[in-house]
Amino acid sequence: MASGDYERKYADAAAGGYLLHEPQVNAWYAVHGDAVTVLHGSVTGLATGTKLSVRDYRAALHQRYADKLPGSAYDRDGAGGGYGGRERALPAADPGDVPVLPFVLGGALVLVAGAVVVPRLRRG
Repeated sequence: MASGDYERKYADAAAGGYLLHEPQVNAWYAVHGDAVTVLHGSVTGLATGTKLSVRDYRAALHQRYADKLPGSAYDRDGAGGGYGGRERALPAADPGDVPVLPFVLGGALVLVAGAVVVPRLRRG
């Protein structure tokens, strides 16, 4: 659920630059050309108003998230996406494992109901 007016507040603070949000740590930045200015980044350890080059910002992102990228141990352990480790993951069902009996019984029930209802509708 969203609340407040963060987007508008930080867009105004970006003063015509691109507004950038880093949702993992709820940090906000303004990008003007090759300069990235911290609008709110206390979790990152950068004070509001700190300026970085795009190159330095990319390096900081790499340091924070490279160990979480596809193919990393984090990914291989199944921790990506907040769904827990592989021990909680259920294996995909083999299409051959789908039980047929419920479908057969359901079809038979529909046929019986149709055999009872259709003649009554034709009489009425």
